[in-house]
Amino acid sequence: MSETAGRDDALAAIADIARRHGLTAQEISAFLEQGHAESHRRSEVLTKLFGYLGGVLIFAGLLVYTGMHWSEMGSLERIAITLGPGIIAYVLAIACLRDPRYIRAAVPLFLIAGLLQPSGLLIAIAEYSQGGDERYALLLVAGLMTATFGLTFWKEQRSVLLFLVLIYAAGWFAVCFDLLGLQGKYSALVVGGFLLAVTYAISKTRHAAITGFWYFLGSALVLAAGFDILERSAFDVLFLG
Repeated sequence: MSETAGRDDALAAIADIARRHGLTAQEISAFLEQGHAESHRRSEVLTKLFGYLGGVLIFAGLLVYTGMHWSEMGSLERIAITLGPGIIAYVLAIACLRDPRYIRAAVPLFLIAGLLQPSGLLIAIAEYSQGGDERYALLLVAGLMTATFGLTFWKEQRSVLLFLVLIYAAGWFAVCFDLLGLQGKYSALVVGGFLLAVTYAISKTRHAAITGFWYFLGSALVLAAGFDILERSAFDVLFLG
């Protein structure tokens, strides 16, 4: 009985405060909902933080285990421990995109897949190849990863996939120019120009969030190559432009 009376007194006090300050029921309800939303947002931040921390620990554990036992592993084991988790991370990332509850987990999973898959493919080639120019292996893997993640981006339209595609495409062009005998400074100039042009096009889309890094990298390559080309020449003043 006393608990009911206490609740009635509290409600009466709230009603009196609302009347004195001209507060409506809708304003009080909105304020309470805002407080609940803020609490929920903080809980989501902590959940995400612990989730990322757990993922980092698992990934670090895999790297430590691989480093400790690498020399004892056979060819299939080396491929399985690198390419296998990469494929699993890729499949899990696609699955996360199908469930709104786990959609945010797709980004770190795609990044892990983007690192482990090319590493596993290069290890597989190194384990079973009969020698030859290693640049052809890099060209093959970069082209395969560009096509795979490019098709995935075309299907899913996720910025992280476009970010990875640019990495593989830039690597493919760099290796291709090296095989063609193009000097490093000219290769850097072309690759940097390519990145700047593509990044400018991306800046007009909803994936503009990734352009900062690529503007920086593309412009750095162009400036470094331009300085190397124009240095000690009659046109070195053009570098200021």
